[in-house]
Amino acid sequence: MRRSQDPALSKMFKDAGLGVSKIDNDGDDVGNHFVLQIGQPGADDEAIYDPLARKDGHQVVKDPTKVNDYDLARKQLYQPT
Repeated sequence: MRRSQDPALSKMFKDAGLGVSKIDNDGDDVGNHFVLQIGQPGADDEAIYDPLARKDGHQVVKDPTKVNDYDLARKQLYQPT
C-alpha cells in the first residue's frame, strides 16, 4: 500500500490515532479484508470501523471483547510515519 503524500491527511490520521489494517478474517494467513483502527490497540477508547455488514447492523465496534478479536487477528497495520 502506498503511503499518502498528502501532509494534511497524514496529520489527520496521526492526530486522531487512525490506521488502516489489512486482516485475515478467514484463517488462511492471507490478509483479505480492510478495517479502520480508531485509537491505540488496547486503549479504553479503541474502536474498529468494519465496512463489512454485521448481524447487529453496527459497523463501529466498541465492545472491548469484540475489538480484541480484531487486535488478535493476523494483520498488517498501515499508519502515517
